Amino acid sequence: MCPDPPISCGTRGHGVVPAIKLAKALIDKFPQDRRLSGYHVEALAIDAFKRYDGPLNRASMLHHVLRHAAEAVLRPTGDITGQTVHIDDHLGAPGSAARRAIAASLNAIATTLSSARTEQEYRRAFEGE
Repeated sequence: MCPDPPISCGTRGHGVVPAIKLAKALIDKFPQDRRLSGYHVEALAIDAFKRYDGPLNRASMLHHVLRHAAEAVLRPTGDITGQTVHIDDHLGAPGSAARRAIAASLNAIATTLSSARTEQEYRRAFEGE
């Protein structure tokens, strides 16, 4: 039986950590006011992979994290540790300007990656070009 959360099960779990690390690397390139903390990215990724049944390659999993995060960041993210109600209260109410700006950046980088036709184009996203 697979423990909860299911991201630790089978081969799917092997792609989750690299996808999170790649997402963090991309988000670190965002302007300061649009960056998410590492903890916030991890919380969004855990949520993204709860019911993920897509391809298990890194590119697909990274794309899934980014697209999911772009939607999820529009509303407050619960703190799975229970230390606070939400880990991102500083971003304001659901749909706030700050949340929409971050969502736009996440969608933009996901689009850039999915539009890349060569390895060089894909790598440029990580180099901030």
